[in-house]
Amino acid sequence: MVLVPAYKWGLLEACLKEALTNVARHSNATNVDVDLHVTESIVRLSIRDNGTVKKNWQAGSGIRSLQLRARSMDGSLSISRENGFLLVCVIPLEKVGNDDSFNRR
Repeated sequence: MVLVPAYKWGLLEACLKEALTNVARHSNATNVDVDLHVTESIVRLSIRDNGTVKKNWQAGSGIRSLQLRARSMDGSLSISRENGFLLVCVIPLEKVGNDDSFNRR
């Protein structure tokens, strides 16, 4: 079992809240899919809706702040506006020690 550090879960929780808030406020989506994938080397959270996005949409302060937080953890937060809205946050898990084992704390 892989355990993810609490501070990384904090970013994932913030991403989920931001995405769901944006769906409720700005989208006419009827469906939202949330996928969490954890391996020994990464954690990936993706949130996709089937709503519409304005053609002149620009990332607001919430998304930009999350992108900075992800980068500070050597991760990424990307967005796609094709066929709805897709937000994907990927955070690497650190290796600990010289034996190529991964952080399980």
